[in-house]
Amino acid sequence: MAPLLLLAGAFYVGNLAMQDNPTGHGKLVAGAGSNVPGPPLPEPPPMEFKDVSREDAVSINAKIPFSKRVNTPARPFMFSGNEVDRQRAIACLTAAAYYEAGNDLVGASAVVQVVLNRVRHPVFPKTVCGVVFQGHERYTGCQFTFTCDGALTRIPNPAIWNRLRGIATIALRGYVFSPVGVSTHYHTNWVVPYWSGKLEKTAQVGTHLFFRWPGWYGEPKVFTGTSVPGEIVPDARIARLVEAEEAPIDPVDLASIQAENVVTSGPATIPEVTMADMQASRLKFADTNSNVFMVHLEPQMFPGSYATMALALCKDRPTCEVWGWTDSRIVPNDQSISPVARQRASFHFERTRTSPSGIAQWNCAEFPRNRADQCLSGTVAPPAKTAPESTASAVAQ
Repeated sequence: MAPLLLLAGAFYVGNLAMQDNPTGHGKLVAGAGSNVPGPPLPEPPPMEFKDVSREDAVSINAKIPFSKRVNTPARPFMFSGNEVDRQRAIACLTAAAYYEAGNDLVGASAVVQVVLNRVRHPVFPKTVCGVVFQGHERYTGCQFTFTCDGALTRIPNPAIWNRLRGIATIALRGYVFSPVGVSTHYHTNWVVPYWSGKLEKTAQVGTHLFFRWPGWYGEPKVFTGTSVPGEIVPDARIARLVEAEEAPIDPVDLASIQAENVVTSGPATIPEVTMADMQASRLKFADTNSNVFMVHLEPQMFPGSYATMALALCKDRPTCEVWGWTDSRIVPNDQSISPVARQRASFHFERTRTSPSGIAQWNCAEFPRNRADQCLSGTVAPPAKTAPESTASAVAQ
């Protein structure tokens, strides 16, 4: 895996919170906006670095042990705002991924996951753009340094930008980059921030180290926040990219962002699907005992992300079945599927003990696929193509 590409010193994610301002613009204070019961919110660590050489920094960071706590993956993040807010959130996430990680899809996925973890944590703003651009008005206050160090003067490469838009989009649809768990901080291993010894090291992705708070505020149960309406893109250059988002989003080959060159603090127990997950994914019916899910597929979802959504719902269940329809009128409200509903299904995913990776199939009359075995029985198989396969087939075979 290629290391995260640090552009113009984008190596620090800090810990400052905004008071009474969900978009993240306003007075900087410590520990604002919490409705989670527990001890006082943690103090923000200083934005200062130890004066050591790059070689010494690598050595010092390598000696910091990984946390002994389980590195539990974050729950799927299902964005539930309107379409205007969604497109702004995608642009802000894409900008963070682009300027922090460049064309490194693994690094980009890790950056995106940290942003969404922050949206859910009580210390940080409650919009995606608010988290990304928090403190951007001042060089000493920005949380992601690309927002205040001049990096945004560089015009993004369109092909890379569109590729990262795909990662941002599936992340808002529930894709979880599990190796970083619920980390809220990271830095490259060739610098040593003063706070690194006070937080728990959870993972290493390439040359980047990921951290969470010790104690209560590093527990997955604290990450209960949701995004609020009112996404604001404060940088005009990124705002213009929102208006220009007309190119189709590139399908994401999830096999290319699997956890290679990743070290974590240990195995995790993946949490059960919650009611919030179900409602946000427009789930019409769920039987968690028999592991069957009926979903209305949102029209703006690209078909390749259906398998990602299914994996988010199934999580670690050894057997699981997900049915999806783009026509909300025929989505069953219980476990029974009529012959008509079955015939008109848009998508089906099934994991069995003999097929633990799961098999995803689409209605090929509705969503042409490159391979006949990806078509639901009775639907029209497309002619053979030589184009690259799309997102989900890489993880659903």
